[in-house]
Amino acid sequence: ESQEWLRRLGAQHLLDHAAPLAPQAREQNLRFSHILATQSTEAQWEALCAMLAPRGTICAIDMPGMLDMTKLRPKGGGFVFEALFAKALARAPDMASQGQALSAIAAHPGLLPVISLHGGRICAANIAACHAALASGRMLGKAVLEGW
Repeated sequence: ESQEWLRRLGAQHLLDHAAPLAPQAREQNLRFSHILATQSTEAQWEALCAMLAPRGTICAIDMPGMLDMTKLRPKGGGFVFEALFAKALARAPDMASQGQALSAIAAHPGLLPVISLHGGRICAANIAACHAALASGRMLGKAVLEGW
């Protein structure tokens, strides 16, 4: 079900997050110039480095502990962090570029919704139900609550 959903969203190659990633990438002859690590970066570090193409970059949005950066050296690879409000918090000169990028993405004609669970108004029971769906590891897309 999730593979079908991802293919509808445009995925050409898929890796099963419940199985070791690097062997799956090798089997499909895949190397990635850019890897976005959204969670478990520290636990997946060896696999991420193995799948990275020469001169590629890994970007993490979680808060991993110690990462062995020497794994990137043979490939000339790089590592960066990304945070949602980093430009605003740092008062970066290109702060407006984040809004421009989000507007461009929102205006894309092929954009498909990723919200699959509307949990209703925010309350303890609805938070618990959404969390249970997310924790199942089988949910497609995102869950949303309203009434903040």
